[in-house]
Amino acid sequence: MTNFYKGGRGLAFFKHLFRLFKSRNNRSRTLFSFVIPLCFMLFNLSDAWGQSAETRAAERQKTVLLGEVRSATDDRHIQGVSLRTNGVSASSDEMGRFRIPADKSTGTVEVRHIGFQPQSIDYDERTTYLTISLEPLENQLEEVEVVSTGYQQLPKERATGSFVQIDNELLNRRVGSNVLDRLADVTPGLIFNNGKGAAAQMRIRGQNTIHSDARVLVIVDNFPYEGDINNINPNDVESITVLKDAAAASIWGARAGNGVIVITTKKAGNQGGTQIEANVNTTVGHTPDLHYQPLMSSADFIEIERMLFDRGFYTNYENSVSKTPLNPAVELFIQQREHPDRYDEFEREIEKLKGYDIRSDYEKYFYRAPLMQQYAFRTQGNNGGNRYHASIGYDRNQTEVVGNIGNRFSGIIGNTWSLLDNRLELSGQASFTSQQNENNGMTEITYMGYRNIPTSTIFPYARLADEQGNPLPVTKDYRLGYLESVAGDGLLDWSYVPLLDRDNNDRTARGNDLRMDAGIRYKLTEGINVHARYQYWTGNTYNRQLYNLDSYYARNEINRLTQRDESTGALSYPIPMGGILDMDNVRAQAHNLRLQADFNYNFNALHELNGILGYEIRDQQGDTDKRRSYGYDDRVGVSQSVNYKDFYTSYFNQYYAYNLIPFMDRESGTVDRFRSVFSNISYAYDRRYTFTGSLRFDESNLFGVNANQKRVPLYSLGVGWNLANERFFRSTAIDRLHLRTTYGRAGNINRSLTAYTTAYYNTRDLLTQLPFANIATPRNPDLRWEKITTTNFGVDFSLWKSRISGSVEYYNKDGDDVIGTIPSPGTAGIKRITGNFGQTNARGFEFVLNTVPFKGKIKWSNQLLVNTVKDKIVNYDGPPLVPLNVMSSSDGLTAFPIEGRPLWALYSLPWGGLDAQNGDPIGYLNGEPSKDYREIMNSLTMDGLVYHGPARPTRYGSMRNTLEWKQMALSFNITYRGGHYFKKETVSYYDLLTGVATHGDFDKRWQNSGDEHFTQIPAFEEEINTPREQVYTYSSARIFKADHMRLQDIRLEYSFPTENWKMKGFRRLSLYGYVNNIGLLWSKSDTGYDPDYASADYVPIRTFSFGINLIL
Repeated sequence: MTNFYKGGRGLAFFKHLFRLFKSRNNRSRTLFSFVIPLCFMLFNLSDAWGQSAETRAAERQKTVLLGEVRSATDDRHIQGVSLRTNGVSASSDEMGRFRIPADKSTGTVEVRHIGFQPQSIDYDERTTYLTISLEPLENQLEEVEVVSTGYQQLPKERATGSFVQIDNELLNRRVGSNVLDRLADVTPGLIFNNGKGAAAQMRIRGQNTIHSDARVLVIVDNFPYEGDINNINPNDVESITVLKDAAAASIWGARAGNGVIVITTKKAGNQGGTQIEANVNTTVGHTPDLHYQPLMSSADFIEIERMLFDRGFYTNYENSVSKTPLNPAVELFIQQREHPDRYDEFEREIEKLKGYDIRSDYEKYFYRAPLMQQYAFRTQGNNGGNRYHASIGYDRNQTEVVGNIGNRFSGIIGNTWSLLDNRLELSGQASFTSQQNENNGMTEITYMGYRNIPTSTIFPYARLADEQGNPLPVTKDYRLGYLESVAGDGLLDWSYVPLLDRDNNDRTARGNDLRMDAGIRYKLTEGINVHARYQYWTGNTYNRQLYNLDSYYARNEINRLTQRDESTGALSYPIPMGGILDMDNVRAQAHNLRLQADFNYNFNALHELNGILGYEIRDQQGDTDKRRSYGYDDRVGVSQSVNYKDFYTSYFNQYYAYNLIPFMDRESGTVDRFRSVFSNISYAYDRRYTFTGSLRFDESNLFGVNANQKRVPLYSLGVGWNLANERFFRSTAIDRLHLRTTYGRAGNINRSLTAYTTAYYNTRDLLTQLPFANIATPRNPDLRWEKITTTNFGVDFSLWKSRISGSVEYYNKDGDDVIGTIPSPGTAGIKRITGNFGQTNARGFEFVLNTVPFKGKIKWSNQLLVNTVKDKIVNYDGPPLVPLNVMSSSDGLTAFPIEGRPLWALYSLPWGGLDAQNGDPIGYLNGEPSKDYREIMNSLTMDGLVYHGPARPTRYGSMRNTLEWKQMALSFNITYRGGHYFKKETVSYYDLLTGVATHGDFDKRWQNSGDEHFTQIPAFEEEINTPREQVYTYSSARIFKADHMRLQDIRLEYSFPTENWKMKGFRRLSLYGYVNNIGLLWSKSDTGYDPDYASADYVPIRTFSFGINLIL
């Protein structure tokens, strides 16, 4: 306390608290009425910690050495440094600070830490504070890496688990607004599964769940983050640690089975003074190429329409009571039939249609070159006992889709106060993000096809505008002739003009995200800290979609239910005139409280004992509120009531009188509660042998009562052996050789399930006219978390003063009690039951190799990542799969739980090629080539299907090279994926013969004898023959190996020399350029498709970024 009161600082501090306590501000009085007693309680508690009055008096006569330890290279604080003087040992805490009660007023402090040169520092009675700068050993720079688990920070050399840390430099190598995207292709064991329908499918070491949540647990500043990850500004992130095995991740218990990503935001360091940082960049790109996916030509499609017309296919549609729309070419065929004298005139119009391609109009009017802008500013400082930081960021993303614009504003402010000779630390931080996204873009047009499917793909010769750019109407839900006939009936305009309609829809999504963190840490004795952390999070997403009165959707809804009085001819409108407003409000909040004790002991520089023990509770609540308003006037915010109970006759179909006004209102809510006790202990002997263990008990309202009562622990055990430190192992070539192994169990939960009976309610049944409910989940007292048991073996090595370094790891993950779905007896009133019905397995290798081939004026460094992973279903109690269902859904995006196979796999029918005489597909029946298509399809069995292999990569990796010369740095990343298969899109003759345009493979079909040597596309048959088409559509002719390599990105950076007088005042100033999504270098298939995006409409756009980074 002497140092605290020196110079009157302590007196001023309490005077300031007293003034705040007297304040009329109730919040200030409440806060300090709590904080002041707490501070005194903790101080008195530490004084009374097992000490007698005599002991305390003796200790006051000792010299107390205070100080901090930093790295001489980057001035960061170093945790776990061993300090020893006169038989008394201590170690530095997570802020690099230490406190040594020495027996003598003079002496020498011996300072040791792995990866740094040892030091001896003298002190005398005048010494009050030591600032120690450690110089790193050149051959052990990587040894000082500190990883964060979200509960504690660990020196990596003392960890037995599998950790990967992405530091700030590597994190900022990529440019973009999503922080997790920056982990792609630089993180061993982690992969993003790309392609249509697979966005954001990030996986760590395969997948061990079936019907549960497969997402990775994301931790932000020590607590699970439940909001939109796009709320996290990458410029606010200091580092990211990926926890992959049980020893690393099991401390997070029942939610850690899929791996854990720990995000640590930037805080103020120990450097004195104020620092200001700015990062500004702009990203531009190309307009997407919509011709990537081949489409049947307009000329070919029109000729098919002519054939169908001549055969009378459209005759029933001409007089359809539902006013089915007819394509423009069909309307012209009708005109030729009705007016043979004008046949040539209409034929010329048909020829014009053949020259149009809707994709060209899409590229011109629906898409554009993207433009993304990012601005980030940050300041931090340290004025002794107060460390502060603040940042603001603004991102504007104008995507490649016209009408889609995203804006994000983010800010952070935080403070850390050190009191009582650094024994007490108070910290607080508030983070806020506000997003507003306009989603008014259109990517394609759909219409009511001849199969009465409103989302049918529009015909290929549709036009959005004429030659002068004037918007044109497009066929949508009703035949053009019918719309012309009712134009004078008093209805609203019923035409559909896409380019005008886009401006009459307002789709806006707004989101706010707030995190507030508070912490208090107190140093009870040397080596023991207790602290409490609290975090409050709240998120709100508000989706608003307004179809104003001029929008096609509002006009169509009003018109189709308009009622006409048969006696007077007067019109009434069950859906009132005005706009239609849909609102969707999603709110969530979470409270997290953690009480934790840390201990860190160093005995005689031989024994190190570290650990944590804690208790935490978590409460998360969320609700969703959906509302629809009819007759809405946006100018005054007023809507009109409607009658949801009565039935109405369709205006366009007087034979159907059972229409209800769509009722869209919904409410739902969830409450998730967790309670946990946890511990993690590490013991190291002589920096050679390390033993670790963790234990955690989880309870939750999501689990069944039986599962909670059993309290089965989630745990881990680990052993590490630093072989290079052994006396018998001395090598000038080997700097480090660390062997480690871990075993343990983590969990995974499905938060959409609960052990209680849940149901959702509806307004009324169509037949009984009574309200009804559906059971969503039946009662299940045995519902429990999935258990993921992981075994990990690893070797870390470094050779020739780190010129070569890396690691090799093997892992095996067994999933038990995996969530699955089985059918329920019909008498139970529910169709299926979801519970713990499966077992899975995933195993693989990870290899990391870092090399520095050149290290002189030109430095060349390289990192090679090689990963293998194979996952499979071990056991599944679900019903047998139906072969035809597997065939129809085998697209690589659908999961099939088949024992012994990967969850994501591709299956097909055996393919025998094409008949040389007529181009018919040849299948197999009883192992023999056959064209008995119906029998082939009727005799399908799962054993008769061809299993090709996984639909997701089983081998993947990257090679990142960096060249540095003076102030210039150039890096590029080449990625590889392989061991999997993809399924290409192809022609559908069924679609074609029902009036729907199909794939461009139609041009590659068999047409003449000999074509079977160059194509696998069967001949076009003018009659629908579904089994014939299925034999080809489901065949192995469409399955290809997906191995490929791509040049993912290139970054070029120039850093101005700060010693130059022109740069005075700048700590750092750099300019950089970045190119992303450059393209394929090699593909094992010759299909012309990018295997990662074989089903996509277009491949990711190549983007170019330019930016500036400065630090003052």
